[in-house]
Amino acid sequence: MGLCLQDDARSMRVPSFLPSFMRVLVVVLTALSLEGCALRGAPSYNLFGAFFPAWLLCAAIGALGSLGIRAVALAIGLDAAMPLKLVTYLAFAATLALSIWLLLFGID
Repeated sequence: MGLCLQDDARSMRVPSFLPSFMRVLVVVLTALSLEGCALRGAPSYNLFGAFFPAWLLCAAIGALGSLGIRAVALAIGLDAAMPLKLVTYLAFAATLALSIWLLLFGID
């Protein structure tokens, strides 16, 4: 009683019941979905002589911004009333990081 694997090469192909133009359409749509994998490189910044990826910089800004929001929440007494503090501050950090990313590298 074991796992049965098929060594049949036919199981890896596009189903033969599809007409030939549909097979071409499947291949073309698959190729178009990979368009975002271009070789132009990721955006990066030269900081202190080293290239930092932009996503890392945005994540750091989001984390620091979340710490700032926590300091304000502690100062006004909102932190004590907040349930699920970890999830809330992670959501603040993610929102800030993604907002910075959209502002700097958003859709043209």
